[in-house]
Amino acid sequence: MPSGQEGPWFPQVNRRARPQVRLVCIGAAGTGASQFAAWSAALPESIEVWPVLLPGRERRIREEPLRRIDRIADELTAELLGRVEPGGPHWALFGHSFGALVGFEVARRLLDAADAVVDGLIACSMPPPHLQADRLPVASDGDAELLGWARAAGGVDEVLLDDPRFARWLAGDLRATLACRRSYQVDRLVPLDCPVLVAAGAGDPEVTDDDLEQWRSCTNADFERVTVGHGHFFLRSHQQALLELIADRLTRWRSARSSST
Repeated sequence: MPSGQEGPWFPQVNRRARPQVRLVCIGAAGTGASQFAAWSAALPESIEVWPVLLPGRERRIREEPLRRIDRIADELTAELLGRVEPGGPHWALFGHSFGALVGFEVARRLLDAADAVVDGLIACSMPPPHLQADRLPVASDGDAELLGWARAAGGVDEVLLDDPRFARWLAGDLRATLACRRSYQVDRLVPLDCPVLVAAGAGDPEVTDDDLEQWRSCTNADFERVTVGHGHFFLRSHQQALLELIADRLTRWRSARSSST
């Protein structure tokens, strides 16, 4: 396997000599692992970035997208548990938009595992799991409406949207994501036994202040809510501020866990 690859789910891992935490990064609909490519160089040596690539995206474009969050979380968790090292690095989860829901479910599964240690979850730009049924962004999964949703969110270059091949792929990925969210039902919310940090850009049309505050019920541990930059894709426009926030909180979480054991 080429250097930096950890199988199809993790094609771009920049290994650290002595990492304290592995940050698993899961992106929004229509995005892949490449958007996190610059994060490793900007974060401390103690943090090892593990960008996630879902089936159907980037170099996995020939694979059929998964259409259920529980299946994505099951397969991704299995990949992570196969890499747990007793006494080795802890895990932390970062999820943006749709990735926040996957991150929540993976964190829950890892916390249930005997050997995995989860320092915390950073969830961005998404209503919490128990509000999904009433917060779908579009009513139809036709190409025109899905691409209009993507255009309004501002996360895709207009030149790419005007490319028919890319537009067809993007509509298909958005359709799969919408299917995941439609089928995602949380009948009884089980809070995580780890800290949760919720971040969003000011004026994000996809979330309200109440949506973000509702994440508080998703943890039995510390909860924090912050605003970083503007809009739904603040992680691109305000990347440096976000990375500074991530580095600070991962260090705090690690120190707090170490002092309590």
